[in-house]
Amino acid sequence: MEFVDVLVSFVNVPSIRRTFIRSALNGQLLSSYLSLRGLVLQRSNLTQEAAGKLLELVQSIAASSTEETERFLFGCMGAFEQCQQDWDTKSATFILEQVCNIIRPEKPLEPFAVQMDKIASQEEFIRGSLTHNPYPHTDCGELMRDVKNKICTVLELYGLLEDDNGMELLVDNKIVNLQLPLRVR
Repeated sequence: MEFVDVLVSFVNVPSIRRTFIRSALNGQLLSSYLSLRGLVLQRSNLTQEAAGKLLELVQSIAASSTEETERFLFGCMGAFEQCQQDWDTKSATFILEQVCNIIRPEKPLEPFAVQMDKIASQEEFIRGSLTHNPYPHTDCGELMRDVKNKICTVLELYGLLEDDNGMELLVDNKIVNLQLPLRVR
């Protein structure tokens, strides 16, 4: 951990950073991160923290200019080839995610609202009301199961939280699969 801290403090010095950037992104820094990330038996809070700092360093250098981004991509390709030779699928997946994030960065979701209503025929069986309609999507979760659980929590139907068959969700008068995402990108 101390080594990573020293490395980060050196790279924060502008003259060292300019010199370091020219040689660092050809794969050594990325390989160091992947090695730390790959530790299984020796995994501890210190190795996790050191890996996190290395990842931040790699990403900050890669994002500093177009030239560094290109070098980072070449470093990723070299590391990806090494992963293929070593049959390291976790690292290869991580590298591909990094390349995809550079080529087409993910845009944050625009906020939207979720309108939740009880069917009139269920009013006498299900007590309570969904008073804060419409609900922000951030309060509802990622899946339709999360929406069902939100409804159960608001209506205090705690017994149905774990039971996926005890309550059905209808959208446009059709039963919705609880595995479906709330929003498709």
